[in-house]
Order: sequence, then structure tokens, then C-alpha cells
Amino acid sequence: MLPVCLPAAKATSAARLSSLLARSRRHPSTLHMVIEALRAQGGTKGASVIAIKRFILAKYPAVDPVRLKYLLKRALAVGLSRGYLVRPRNSSALGATGRFKVS
Repeated sequence: MLPVCLPAAKATSAARLSSLLARSRRHPSTLHMVIEALRAQGGTKGASVIAIKRFILAKYPAVDPVRLKYLLKRALAVGLSRGYLVRPRNSSALGATGRFKVS
């Protein structure tokens, strides 16, 4: 009797996993959204963190605004370390403040 119940349990867990994956893929990664926001802003001076955040929240309403603060900090740090993002000249800001540009 136990082997008969296992396939049904696997089917429900697989369906639950696929629904969770479909629900979590409503928007791209935060780093991709940041790069998209910077390209949309254009300009030689780059874009501020507040402008990036407003762009993301306007374009992707499914993003949780409370979590976005933490995710944005991480994405900016990763983008700087990997070389995708740079700071404009004469920028002495540290962390998730100031302006950023696409390299």
C-alpha cells in the first residue's frame, strides 16, 4: 500500500515545485534590472540609486519594495565587483549611495 501512495506524493510535490518556480520568475534578477535601469536613464553622469529603485518599481510592480532595498544593495556591490558597473568620475561615495554607470 505504501508504494501506491508514493507516486501521488511525488506528483503533488512536483506540481508544487513548478508552481513555486513559475511564481518566483515574474521578473529578472536584480542585477539585470539595475543594468536595464541604467541603460534606460542614459546620460554621462549615470543614475542615482533612488532613480534606479523608482525605475524598477515602476516597470516591475511584482517586486517587493521592502526586499528591493536589500537586493539593490547586493546587486550594486556585485555589479561593481564584477566590473559591470562603475562609479562616475570624482565620486567618493561608498556603498549603495551616489551614482552608478554601466561600464
